[in-house]
Amino acid sequence: MEQSDVLWLKSFEQNLLRNRQLSFSRGGFLSYVAEGSPKMFQFILHSVSVSGGLRFFADVRRFREEGEAAAGFHFPLTRERFTFEGQISKIKSQEDIEAAWANLSPAERSAFASAAPGAPVDVQTLADKFNAQPIEKISENFAIFELAPKAVDHLVQKMPEVVADARNPVFESEFKPYKTEKRYIFSLDAGLWKVKQVNP
Repeated sequence: MEQSDVLWLKSFEQNLLRNRQLSFSRGGFLSYVAEGSPKMFQFILHSVSVSGGLRFFADVRRFREEGEAAAGFHFPLTRERFTFEGQISKIKSQEDIEAAWANLSPAERSAFASAAPGAPVDVQTLADKFNAQPIEKISENFAIFELAPKAVDHLVQKMPEVVADARNPVFESEFKPYKTEKRYIFSLDAGLWKVKQVNP
């Protein structure tokens, strides 16, 4: 096993950049166990810290768990997948919470004041939401969570063997049969990230 300079973080950020035209590219799925049952929560990645922590916003009426969890991302344009295992924690810094809330659009803020998730639909509640005034005060339902990875599984899928690049003056297709899938397992050991390549 070799030590890496957080190579997975560089690759992950590159994939976010190269897939940014897809509106769902920052969407991930979080799996965890609550009250003895497996659960899944879909989230939108807000930011990635320098240390690799994955931050996202959540309505605490829908998600409030802390502890062990796993998250997955798939990037269609680059055909790469990332699976993270680590610890979920709730951000308690009031400065971070205020800054995040200030950057939300009125529509995003209103989502945290919507009817209680899972409750029966009420016509009056829907009418109240339609006529609601812009929300300035931070909602008590708004929270920031961070997944601190301790293991990362990075799969680089095989690209199509015929590559056509229309950006070249002369349109050409190139056959590359030697392309293969690659998979890397990263693990955090005594504060240092290490990586090994394994079979896909």
